[in-house]
Amino acid sequence: MPNMIVFAERAGERTFAELPFGEIDQAILTQLVHLPFEAALPNEASCATLEGLSQALSDITADKVYEVLLRDRLKLLHVCGASARYGHLVVSAFVNDISHEDEMQFSAMCVALPEGRRAICFRGTDLTLAGWKEDFNMAFDEPTPAQKRAVDYINQYASVPTIVLGHSKGGNLAVYGSAFCDPLVQCRITQVYTNDGPGLARASVESAPYQAVAERITSFLPQNSLVGVLLAHHEPYNVVYSRAIGILEHNPFSWVIEEEADMFVRREELSRTSKVMDATLDGWLENMEREERRTFVDTLYQVLAASGTKTLGELVKNPKRSAEKMLRATKDISPRARKVLRRCMASFFSTSAEVIVAKTAEVLGIAADPPEGEADPPTAEELA
Repeated sequence: MPNMIVFAERAGERTFAELPFGEIDQAILTQLVHLPFEAALPNEASCATLEGLSQALSDITADKVYEVLLRDRLKLLHVCGASARYGHLVVSAFVNDISHEDEMQFSAMCVALPEGRRAICFRGTDLTLAGWKEDFNMAFDEPTPAQKRAVDYINQYASVPTIVLGHSKGGNLAVYGSAFCDPLVQCRITQVYTNDGPGLARASVESAPYQAVAERITSFLPQNSLVGVLLAHHEPYNVVYSRAIGILEHNPFSWVIEEEADMFVRREELSRTSKVMDATLDGWLENMEREERRTFVDTLYQVLAASGTKTLGELVKNPKRSAEKMLRATKDISPRARKVLRRCMASFFSTSAEVIVAKTAEVLGIAADPPEGEADPPTAEELA
């Protein structure tokens, strides 16, 4: 089943005049912006082609199991760097700022496209639990420091017809920045792409600046989306088919591309798991004050961390053991919060353990360990 790496290989000799910039091209850029370009692009004034960046990162390896995303991103870069379609594209204005004091991670870059156009690419989060919490933080802290930076970055660099894009938190930054940038700058934005990015606060989505750019927003969600359905997500959205399962569908390298078309395989609607998670969290959060949201998000993260894992891949690799540890962590929180958390857990662990392990191993390219204990994870009744 082809993914964006296969697409880059397949379309590598076709120019943008022959095959216009489309949804797979933008998805590719959302992953390249995650790569460590600091050495090759030491400041915002630096620039390099994708071919040059591929050569600069040629010695970097990603051999460990948990480096699956870095491995795929490096492979994608090298395929793009060697191609006629992407190799000559110039990357500039690379920024990677981390502020522990402000709890902010912000990274972005510009890519020069044919016909004088530009793509502004925002980096998202990874598959670590800490990275996932950064998405949840948007439930009580809008605008976040990163969102403010996204507005400033777009105001500075969208000086020509511009496409704005990102994956995960990067998708949120693309939408927020495009909605609340200067109105004259917003007029130069031709398209906004969010790939399983969390939504915005309801007030932001209903605001005039957001509505002014809404028709230019294209949203992609995997069928079991758990991140992209957070908060008030953009509608309409496109549901894409992922060969992964559960939270691992957040990885866009698992999104399948049509064999005979330059687009993602579509699904009619989100899964029941995604819909339940969406309704449960959104319904709960919308009735909370800001500080209550902060407490809930912090509590949710503490429960997830109680599983003893650091990544979402580890979390679903042994769902029975993870769920049991997380259940014990809910005993000391308020009954109302416990009810919502357990309902979310029931949705998260609703698929059989054997299927989760097999799919996880397939996506990560590792040997699957047999699940310990019972074959099936806790049922909704057990978690309720």
